[in-house]
Amino acid sequence: MSLVKIYQKTSIIIAITFIGLIVLLYGASVSILLGGFAQVEGDQAHANAGRMANALADDITTLDDLAFEWASREDLHAFLRGESTDDTISDLDMTIYQRLGINYFLIYSYNGTLRAAHGVDFQNRRLAEVPESLLVELSQSPGSVATDMMGLIMLPEGPLMVVSRPVSGSGGTLGAIIVARHLDKTEIDRLSFITSLPVEIIPYSYARTLPLISSRFPGLNATGEPFLVRTESMGILVNALIVTRPLTADTIGGYALVRDVSGNPAVILQATMPRVIYAQGEASLFSFLLFLLGGGCIFGILMVVLLRKSVLSRLSFLSTRVQRIGSEKDFAARVDVHGDDEVAGLATAINGMLTELEYSQLHLEDQLTESEERYRRFFHSWNDILLVHEVKRDNTPGRFIDVNDAGCERLGYDRKEILQKSIADIVNPEDTKKFSESRKAALDNDIGQALFEIDFITRSGEYIPVEVNAKFIDFMGKTAVLSVARDISERREIESLKKDAFKQIEKNMEQFAILNDHIRNPLQAIVGLALIHDENETLTEEIIAQAAIINRIVDDLDTGWIESEKIRGWLRRYYKFD
Repeated sequence: MSLVKIYQKTSIIIAITFIGLIVLLYGASVSILLGGFAQVEGDQAHANAGRMANALADDITTLDDLAFEWASREDLHAFLRGESTDDTISDLDMTIYQRLGINYFLIYSYNGTLRAAHGVDFQNRRLAEVPESLLVELSQSPGSVATDMMGLIMLPEGPLMVVSRPVSGSGGTLGAIIVARHLDKTEIDRLSFITSLPVEIIPYSYARTLPLISSRFPGLNATGEPFLVRTESMGILVNALIVTRPLTADTIGGYALVRDVSGNPAVILQATMPRVIYAQGEASLFSFLLFLLGGGCIFGILMVVLLRKSVLSRLSFLSTRVQRIGSEKDFAARVDVHGDDEVAGLATAINGMLTELEYSQLHLEDQLTESEERYRRFFHSWNDILLVHEVKRDNTPGRFIDVNDAGCERLGYDRKEILQKSIADIVNPEDTKKFSESRKAALDNDIGQALFEIDFITRSGEYIPVEVNAKFIDFMGKTAVLSVARDISERREIESLKKDAFKQIEKNMEQFAILNDHIRNPLQAIVGLALIHDENETLTEEIIAQAAIINRIVDDLDTGWIESEKIRGWLRRYYKFD
């Protein structure tokens, strides 16, 4: 059993250590490795969202290049100066519009007058009117005619990519050319193809109603820099607020906030990307944990095997040997000692302890023999009857455990015979209750003993009045009662004689009191006769004087009787005579 317990405890300790190590490594891996993968994934998603914004910016700059090329054409200059009526668009058919990706082409003079406006509906492959909303928006957009402008304009029909280029000639600014393209599904599919991302366009008016989007852009309603800004070196600066957030365990979203030419939020580019890097990180972490678990199990089993061979088996053998010695109480036996480690030191210490126990056992046996002899001499030297009996569970007296020689002799039994009996065998049945009641009385008082009188019945049927002093003791590990019974036959006989003598004295005193009355009556008669026959006055006086003396003696006797009555009352109380 001890071996099993040692193995269980060792295995539990190893398992707890291993589990704690795995939990610690898992926590560190999640915090460090997965955190790193999440950072890389976030950076990649941020770069992809940036690529969406850059792809949109590239399309707008392509329109800008096209507008710049047309703004440099001489025929357009001639048209704006009024030297020609050709607006340079009439020779461009719908195929060229579609190839160039242009939905609207507008020409303004330097004073803001619209000189030409053309539109194409690519879906229906026909010319289309320029929407009035675009013309209104251009008229309200500052610098749309006289200066450069590029970016987005939000129309009721949807977002529109717009580029404005001034047309300058030898005489100064002649006007402006504006090229526009719808940011529609075709354009979105094109952006998705270029970036290899599932690009989605969310208009600002709709995005601000979505908690998922608005929570990712705290400054969604604030005005900022336009999406595209031309620098002094004629470069183009792309301004787009990029935000990435994990959407689910398998996807991450990249968002780019694009503002219009006035700096107001226009659209949000969204791309939902698979979390390949994070999934790879989780797979790597899972593989690492499996490897760690497998390695830990192998090393744990190897550790248990080595511990069992080098320590646990030796401890088990040592424990079994010590238990056998303890059960057999063979303190002369010794355990084997092998090696020079702590287990061998423990075996040596156990052997030393067994040597001391062997010596102590021999010494204790001598002391026990001597103590038993002293107890036997002391127990059997008492002249009173000593009875030791056990107590049953129902608080009734059990069989005798020991009886001294005086008890055996006085009760008329030999030792072997009386030890087979109990209190109920040597007293009247009604007196047996006194022993049960004495146990309760002994438990209730502070000294743990009770005193009562009872009659023992000897083997020959003789009744012996005894005074029993019962006390609880611990006898050989058992709860027992030691009863010291003293023969009170002589005391009871003396008390009986005292009682009879007292009754005789009372009877004599009562007779003596009656005798006083009997004396007074004749004495009164004598005095009366003396007074009647007073011929001899001297004799009469002498008779009366002697009668007075007798009367005083009787009075003294009455006084003595009264004092005797007080003594009788005291004797009644002291000797409890009735």
